[in-house]
Amino acid sequence: MKRKLGVDTGKYATKCVMRRSREYHDTDKQIKFLTRMDSNELNFGGLQGEMYSVEFEGKKYRVGEGADYESFSDSKAENIHKICLYTAIALAVDNGDNVSLGIGCPINIFVNKDARESYQRYMIGDKDITIRVEGQIHYFHIDSIFVCPESAGVVYLYYEKYKDKIVGVIDIGGLNTNCGVYNHIVPEHRTLFTTRLGGKIMRKELLDLLNEKLALSVPIQDYQMDDILKDGYVRNRRDNSVEELSRKIIKDYKRTHIQNIYESCIQKSWSLDTIDLIFIGGASLYFREEIKEIFGVNDDAFFEDSDMLNAKGFLRAIE
Repeated sequence: MKRKLGVDTGKYATKCVMRRSREYHDTDKQIKFLTRMDSNELNFGGLQGEMYSVEFEGKKYRVGEGADYESFSDSKAENIHKICLYTAIALAVDNGDNVSLGIGCPINIFVNKDARESYQRYMIGDKDITIRVEGQIHYFHIDSIFVCPESAGVVYLYYEKYKDKIVGVIDIGGLNTNCGVYNHIVPEHRTLFTTRLGGKIMRKELLDLLNEKLALSVPIQDYQMDDILKDGYVRNRRDNSVEELSRKIIKDYKRTHIQNIYESCIQKSWSLDTIDLIFIGGASLYFREEIKEIFGVNDDAFFEDSDMLNAKGFLRAIE
């Protein structure tokens, strides 16, 4: 059977959206798991979250939540992204399916034709894929592959809304922030850029900063950061002053982070006050208030499902 998939193998999470060919009128299927991988065979059963036992080309992996390794490399042409891509496809399709695939790459790779084609060859070296996931063999054929610039997914997805507009898209992803101005859907090449100002960089720098400034007897751990970012402060039962100080540290850091993105756009000749701006990517909602203040936008510039927009847009692009 023919399947159409959009897959975004981000540095933080892998997202996949699937639809059959149009004549079947099937509803979308969505898959999401953390872009993490290791070779550890430790299994926590039902407590392991969205994690999968995977075997590919004779090697065994754990993929998803609970796995130890996550990439901080600028490149997407890595084994972790290939294994996560194949795992997502295997979870979405049936054995023997023919797959039309839309995937993304960082803008700095997309604008270089040789780099883009090299990335495509690496990710889909063999169009006939066999992979074992959770003990089950999955096999499928990649009919076609379309590589999209990260950040473009939202304009593809909402084509009717943006086809007659100039819009600046700022995609705050896991590792990078990908930015581009789209003029009636067509990217303005001189405005396209990628910078290492993504959520994982912010998270790591902020963790180090909190531990340095708060000087707690037991340092804050990475696994606490999601709750700390959601709350906006660090809880401490023994010292109430930690909450107040941590609030200021987090607020100041987030503001500086967004100011750096703003200044990067200015350097790329973005006319920020005279074009529509939209913010996507899983980390964009962490910075909503700072973005509204510094970029002068309102809540209409954000999407609640922002982490899924690229995958959905890549699917729309191949349709």
